[in-house]
Amino acid sequence: MTVMLPTEFPPESEGDEGPREVPSIECRIVQCLVFLTASLILGYTTFLSIMVGVWGVAIHPLLYLAFFSSVGLLASSFICLQNARAGRMIAMASLFGIGTVWIPSVSDLVPQHNRVIASWAYALFAGYFLVVAFALFFPRPWRFSWLALLITCAVPTVYGGAVYFHRFDQGEYARPGFAYFYWRNPQSDRLTVEDPYHWIDSETMRSLEAEGIRGQLAWVGATGAHDLPNRVIILAQQQPRETFRINYPRMGTLVHAYDGSNWLKFPRDAATYDSYATLEADGTSTFLTRREAGGIHGSRAFSW
Repeated sequence: MTVMLPTEFPPESEGDEGPREVPSIECRIVQCLVFLTASLILGYTTFLSIMVGVWGVAIHPLLYLAFFSSVGLLASSFICLQNARAGRMIAMASLFGIGTVWIPSVSDLVPQHNRVIASWAYALFAGYFLVVAFALFFPRPWRFSWLALLITCAVPTVYGGAVYFHRFDQGEYARPGFAYFYWRNPQSDRLTVEDPYHWIDSETMRSLEAEGIRGQLAWVGATGAHDLPNRVIILAQQQPRETFRINYPRMGTLVHAYDGSNWLKFPRDAATYDSYATLEADGTSTFLTRREAGGIHGSRAFSW
């Protein structure tokens, strides 16, 4: 029996896509350049996030994973020059490691009060997903490429949407302005107001009079603009010694009045958000403190 040996071997298969064609040198150079550029940019950005640890900030372990994954992405760019398939698979694994940090970081792009997000942050985030798409589809897609891309894009979309609606429900986008007034001579038979910036409008004035507020209200200062749709007006006869929590109003003007022993609220049934600011005594001053993007911020409300 004579066995005919083939003079050519059939090409190897790449996953479930059938015959694998060896990418041209031009394709491999493109892969190398894309993965090399992405690794340097993503690695440098991640390194900067890790370096804040020198100021005593706790570093999340996933940041280290993302950094070393960027090193793997760097290695894959050179491997692609010799073996495009192996380099591409290493790049995908590295991008997954980087994504453990970058995908949850979509929350940093969701708007917050008093915070401006740089345009390059959006470009950097979008660039990560473009590199993922490149690795999935160039020079030819794998069988799972569309599904993987759909999942990769859906996860940050759903997560970012959940963060946005949570902040919306907490009143992040309806933060009020605050105005502070000394409340003097409460035994007077009428109410007079010194309000050069018109925080107390006619409707609020009628509400205060209906609630029995009398005396002189003298404007002290403000935090935020007086023309915001939601406002908080704080009246105080003397310095509150205990920390007082002020929930943000959901609509209109909310008045808190301190008579020296108790806090009064007008309107009494005003709807509020869970988000809040606090009034805190510090020596001879009273400060308004509230949480904002980047930490807790305080401003002087009263001086006694």
